[in-house]
Amino acid sequence: MSKLTGFFILSLAVFSLFILLACGSNPANPASILGETPAPVAAIPAPTPTPEPTPTPTLEPTPTPIPFSETDHAALVALYNATGGPQWTNDWNWTTDKPLDNWNGVTTDGSGRVTEIDLEDNNLTGPIPPELGNLFGLTELNLSENSLAGTIPVGLGNLSNLTGLNLSRNELNGPIPPQLGSLPNLTHLDLSSNELNGPIPPQLGNLANLTRLDLATNNLMESIPSDLSNLSNLTALTLVENALTGPLPPELGNLSNLKTLLVGRNRLTGEIPESFTALTKLQHFHFGETNGLCAPLSPVQDWLQGVQLTNGPTCPRQ
Repeated sequence: MSKLTGFFILSLAVFSLFILLACGSNPANPASILGETPAPVAAIPAPTPTPEPTPTPTLEPTPTPIPFSETDHAALVALYNATGGPQWTNDWNWTTDKPLDNWNGVTTDGSGRVTEIDLEDNNLTGPIPPELGNLFGLTELNLSENSLAGTIPVGLGNLSNLTGLNLSRNELNGPIPPQLGSLPNLTHLDLSSNELNGPIPPQLGNLANLTRLDLATNNLMESIPSDLSNLSNLTALTLVENALTGPLPPELGNLSNLKTLLVGRNRLTGEIPESFTALTKLQHFHFGETNGLCAPLSPVQDWLQGVQLTNGPTCPRQ
């Protein structure tokens, strides 16, 4: 019995060793034990990397343009504040929330844009504010017969729609801004009866549509620029009562539509150019009270006989 038990134990040990050798390095795989080809183990897929989110570019906000109605409103308020609005003769509805065309002296178009300002003889005092240069829809500006002082804002030269500018009979001083020569639609310019000084800007000769130019009764100096001869539509040129010097430019004889020419009470010298005889439409010619400007004999004297109203001396005989 003991020999049988020993044999059994030995056999069991050999069988266990056989099992271990058959399984190899994967004793848990039963197919190895049975001598079968083990099924391939499915590969675990590599994790797909999560793409980094593309940052959305931050757009700069587009500035919202200021409505022209706000710009026009601000310009009118600046005019009111700069020129003693509370003391105006009539400031009806100014600086209120009423529509701008309900403000005294203000006219607007169908879209509400300011087109005309007429505050003639309304007790305006102080300077003309530069904000008026923002009224790009303005066609008429009349601030005459007030007590405005200071210089003429150069920004008025930005008002390309302006057809009429009247700043006469005030107390404005300084030079005439050359920028006023950039107003292509201007038909009448009146800066008379102020205290303006310096030369007449030759740039005024660029105002191709101008029909009336009045610079009388100021302190304008130097010679009359020949560039004014480019104003082919001019019917009235008034330069009386200044301190202008030198002779009359012969080129002014090209102003074929001229009806009124007033150059007296200056310091002009010399003879009236013979080219002036081409001014066949001239009706009023004042050239008296100067330092020596005079009308020579024929043909200028013959031409003067056809001018309805003249005032000036004849040159002495040589």
